[in-house]
Amino acid sequence: MNKFNFFFLFILLSLSLFPLQARAAAVNIAKNTIRETRVEIDLKNFAILYQHPDLRARFIPESLRWERNQENLLSPKVLLGLAFKKNGKSIHIEHLGEKYIPVTKGIGVYSELWVDLFNPGEIQIIEENSLSATVRIESVSNLTVKKTQLIDYSCSPYQISVTGLENEYASVGCLMNRVGPWGKETPRLEVTLITTNYRMPNGALPPYKIILEDQSPAEFILINSKGEKRPITIKGVLPKRLNRVKLAVGFGPYEFSAHNGAESKSGELAPSLMLYGKLDLTDTSSLKFFDAALIQKTFFNNMGLYFSYDLAEVFDGRIIFNTLLGFQGLNFKYSADSVANSRMIYPQGFEVLWKHPFNQENYYLTYGMFLSTDNTEDYTNAWLRYGKSYFWEVNYIRWKYLESDISMWGLSIGLPLTSFF
Repeated sequence: MNKFNFFFLFILLSLSLFPLQARAAAVNIAKNTIRETRVEIDLKNFAILYQHPDLRARFIPESLRWERNQENLLSPKVLLGLAFKKNGKSIHIEHLGEKYIPVTKGIGVYSELWVDLFNPGEIQIIEENSLSATVRIESVSNLTVKKTQLIDYSCSPYQISVTGLENEYASVGCLMNRVGPWGKETPRLEVTLITTNYRMPNGALPPYKIILEDQSPAEFILINSKGEKRPITIKGVLPKRLNRVKLAVGFGPYEFSAHNGAESKSGELAPSLMLYGKLDLTDTSSLKFFDAALIQKTFFNNMGLYFSYDLAEVFDGRIIFNTLLGFQGLNFKYSADSVANSRMIYPQGFEVLWKHPFNQENYYLTYGMFLSTDNTEDYTNAWLRYGKSYFWEVNYIRWKYLESDISMWGLSIGLPLTSFF
């Protein structure tokens, strides 16, 4: 085994054995703050409402950022500065269950706190034991942006739609749960909604959760501070079953070159046939199977079984790194009158998956590679795959052992075959 391949395998094994809590912490850090969103935020579209002669409140410039919370909701947060011309020894600030003690500045006190613009809640300034002032944030009615509803990518597979909150800022996130035993699992989709101005009729603050189990919509009423009511409808499209096994088939033209002892051929075209299989074990792990066959006078078959595990997520979970640990079987026959060569090999690999590339919902762009762990047998398998229900794949494979050698590359199209269990 050469030094590069040894180092590559060592990294894969180390990451796979890396403590789960540490990996989770790294993932959480990567998902905490992101820069990409599909809703434009202009702070001029938000009003800070309060009534107290000694209070001043303002948004801190350049502090706006997008964050995803534990309920899988993506929302904009901004620092709100509060200055109060009073003795600070008897003043504190309460906001969504948190208590803030301000610092003394000049003739008064000052504090800054993060406020979720889509779920700002009410900020209370407490002096001694009584409420001295309240601060509320509302979006203005004549919004200057075209899109105000952020339906997260986590909802994209289920075609979630929200009606009734047009021209109102809102964020919607989704979390899919499996219900039932293996092989009979049904969907339970948790849809979470927050919105700046509208609340439940009894004043209950967001977030609001809606549970979808089929095509039945959720219909309810929200009301703003002026008493204006809006009927809201949230609906989606859910499958009847959540199958763990998925199969796909691929085919396309490949060009190849082959050697067998003194015999050789190059630049030949041949049809190829691929079979892809996946068994989802958990949300982050699976068993993956592939079988690629080149069918001509020269026959080459390459199949493999691998355990795949998601090592890390970055850019709000849009890019996923996973490892592929397993084995492969190879069959090579140069011609009808040559001796077949069958091998068991152990190349290890990885994949980098980009979800919703170029903002195309439910599409995937994947780059993957297998490399040999044995310097006596040369093997490389690299692929670039793009699509959703069907996909295009560019694939390059090279194998060399003793006097047998074949390299091939081509473009194939993959189609979903079936799913079950």
